Amino acid sequence: MSFLYPTFLFGLFALAIPIIIHLFNFKRYKKVAFSNVRFLQEIKERTQAQSQLKHLLILLMRLLAITFLVFSFAQPFIKDESVKAIKGNSTISIFLDNSFSMNGVGTEGNLFETGRQFAYKIAEAYGQADEFQVLDHAFFPQHQRLYSKESIINTIDEVQLTPSSKSFSEVLKRQKEIFEKTENKNHNIYQIIDGQAEYFDGLNEFKVDSTSINFMVLPPEINSNILIDSCWFESPVRSLGQPEELKVRLKNLGDETRTGIPVKLFINENQKSLVNADIPANGNITIAMGYTVNSTGNIFGKVALSDYPITFDDEFFFNYTIQPNINIVTISPNDTSRIFHSLFRTDPYFKLNQFSEGNIDYSKIKNSNLLIINGLSSISSALVLAIDDLLQKGMNVCYIPSQSNNKIDVAFSNSLHLPALDKVVTQKSKVAKLNYAHPLYDNVFEKQEENIDLPTVSKYFPINNSQIGYETIMALDNGSPFLLSIQYESGKVFCFASPLTDSTTNFSKHALFVPTFFQMALKTGAPKNLFYELGQNQSIDLAENSISNEDVIHIKGVNQNIDIIPELQRGRQKFSFKIYDQIDKAGAYEIFVGEKKIGGLALNYSRKESETKYLTAEEITTLLKEKGFQNIKVIEESLSEVSKSLSQEATGTQLWQFCLLLSIVFFGLEMLLLRLFK
Repeated sequence: MSFLYPTFLFGLFALAIPIIIHLFNFKRYKKVAFSNVRFLQEIKERTQAQSQLKHLLILLMRLLAITFLVFSFAQPFIKDESVKAIKGNSTISIFLDNSFSMNGVGTEGNLFETGRQFAYKIAEAYGQADEFQVLDHAFFPQHQRLYSKESIINTIDEVQLTPSSKSFSEVLKRQKEIFEKTENKNHNIYQIIDGQAEYFDGLNEFKVDSTSINFMVLPPEINSNILIDSCWFESPVRSLGQPEELKVRLKNLGDETRTGIPVKLFINENQKSLVNADIPANGNITIAMGYTVNSTGNIFGKVALSDYPITFDDEFFFNYTIQPNINIVTISPNDTSRIFHSLFRTDPYFKLNQFSEGNIDYSKIKNSNLLIINGLSSISSALVLAIDDLLQKGMNVCYIPSQSNNKIDVAFSNSLHLPALDKVVTQKSKVAKLNYAHPLYDNVFEKQEENIDLPTVSKYFPINNSQIGYETIMALDNGSPFLLSIQYESGKVFCFASPLTDSTTNFSKHALFVPTFFQMALKTGAPKNLFYELGQNQSIDLAENSISNEDVIHIKGVNQNIDIIPELQRGRQKFSFKIYDQIDKAGAYEIFVGEKKIGGLALNYSRKESETKYLTAEEITTLLKEKGFQNIKVIEESLSEVSKSLSQEATGTQLWQFCLLLSIVFFGLEMLLLRLFK
């Protein structure tokens, strides 16, 4: 037996007090002489030995009562080989898993609420002088300090489910850092988790030591989950009034096939599609959901299904923008290009601006989706800079050579890495090959025709397309490109080998002319993510061109009381921002500059917590020991029994309650003896 507070044993010197009192109050018998004893009442004779026995019994009760009272303050405990008893104050770090997977159901109810109760029990098992840390996946700054036993209960109450998810190595490192802030030598680590396998990824990168770690593993009873994993469009272009087809990937992480799962598609809060899906066990399927949008601006979409008990992954948000107009600028030797005027004026969705090479409005170029340079003999440096800025934003440029020019302007060519045009060839040729796989012709052809009628050419400039990055769209019968594309920054440059006049080619009258230029105009803009994942801290680009360094960006939740100001970052020709941990709820968000709405944003929860692969207590112990961890303990007691177990873990088998009880008993026996011998 050992004592938690042995200094209280000095109180045993108090045993001298009843001994001294006993010695000074010891009654001695005296002889009294009587002349006659006939008139005395007959009494029971009491021997000197009996009187001494009475006093010794009372003294013994007093001594035992004081001894056990002192023991109760010294807090005796019994050491056991399986229990490491601790002397002195302790610092306790408690990690409460509050990831979305903890929203499942276990043997004692909701996993997260059960974990919270376990955290309370851990705090109750320790003393008032001990220090505590509560840590969760959010890694809030306030959790990097130590709390008293009274304060830690409120801190545990404040922990809520979060979309953040940290690994075992990250959590353990943060727990060990708190021990550097305390003078206590006794360090205790507890982790209350559901045992999700992904939590233990990355152990090879962690430097192990002799730290003792206590796990409380709360596995879910229902080990299945249906989720929406992702969504996408096959084509990057979204157009007003055109049929759209959204691809949605669904996953079944259970061992049973699920049939007839209703999956709904909402566009701007209106249901547009419903598909009943059959998902194989431990498999996934991709479904197609069709709809049409008849409005411009921000389009907010949501795919939803219903599944229990894990519900955070039952919704998936996406966002894109349909522009009210597609702006096209042509620059020609004179201010009109007849073929493009006839092409784009027929559709009000296209807004055409035409300029001569000596009268260019550069503000129109800045806001254009497609710039067509048609037959210029030279290109100014100002125009080269404007083209470069346009391509940086992901827009497209189309170059058509003039009748006499046999090479692209040197400044233009060097700036955009364009190929040089060789000497003109005046020879009748025909386009013999069409690249159906080029993105320019996505969803244009229902099938590939073998004997398709293609344009003819009577005059062209041979192009050397051997340089890496050039992609031939149309090729002549001798293999020389008629139309090629070059990726430059976020945009594309399209280069024709022939002027598009009636005397050189019939392309402007061919059936390919309309879809070719329509697609050049529509497939513009830097690729914009349909959605972003919370917690990744990735940079999000802004499409707005008129933002200045002094502007303040606001992100506001759609139908949510959320308004944050993100950190604005300036890059080359564009602005971007990061939201870090300012938003923790999935959904649709709008981006404002002042009162002006400039874009939209869709945020989704990470699907890492959707996985249903869990490790048992034995598997966790084995895994960690294989990685070098030796002091691993899994606490498997129920919630009702764990408090006693933790108390033993902290201080051994405590005996102070028994000592206090015995002290009271002996004081009671002393009082009883005094009454009996009175």
